[in-house]
Amino acid sequence: MSRPGLFALGALAGIAIGAAGAGLLYEIEIARLERGARQAEASYRALASAHAASDRAEASTLAYTVARVERCEAALVKCRAPITAGAVVPFEVTAYGLGCDAPGPLTAAGVEPVAGHTIAADPAVLPIGSRVRIAGKGERQVQDVGGAVKGRTLDLYFDDCDEARRFGRQVRAVEVLHVGGQR
Repeated sequence: MSRPGLFALGALAGIAIGAAGAGLLYEIEIARLERGARQAEASYRALASAHAASDRAEASTLAYTVARVERCEAALVKCRAPITAGAVVPFEVTAYGLGCDAPGPLTAAGVEPVAGHTIAADPAVLPIGSRVRIAGKGERQVQDVGGAVKGRTLDLYFDDCDEARRFGRQVRAVEVLHVGGQR
């Protein structure tokens, strides 16, 4: 959906869209593109292994799927770019907790995770040591990475697995206070 289409969608839903709202809608569109890229890639793999390229109809479908994957990957380049200190950008924020899906007692930074402080991020976007302020959650520090944490996604650490599940998946404005590894 194009950006004007997103504004029209917001207007139809009765949402007043300001600059921050437009950014959040843009990030929702990026998340949709990421899902599309994953689905297209899965389709590509299934077609490549299940069908011979000799059949014209199958070759045409395969070419369409490859083109779709390439378009989605090109759209994702922007959301995976590093972010500078002072920037306020929307992130998809998820949660993890001890006992549900935390891999072990130590983070990638080699410290024990602390609820209300520790977050995981894509190190290509926010390296370990970065500090951010998440709208409604306060300041947090990147001390961990995760296999599913890609692009503009943050994973908040909670002591309680049930609390992490209740938090779910949200889009929040994030102010970058400090980028790890920079002075």
